[in-house]
Amino acid sequence: MRFDEPDVREGYRRGARDCYESALGGLKPRQIREIEGWLNELDAWQDGEPPPAPLGMAHF
Repeated sequence: MRFDEPDVREGYRRGARDCYESALGGLKPRQIREIEGWLNELDAWQDGEPPPAPLGMAHF
């Protein structure tokens, strides 16, 4: 996927936040902190590939 366009990056951000919000009830505090930190990085993301998701995210 190419992330050159601002609207594509915004769609990625929205999708990541929607997934997080739908899973929030089942997450541990450590997982919440990791994901919220990553979401903050996504908010600042302006160019290139998105910041990598937390390593343990596959286990969320």
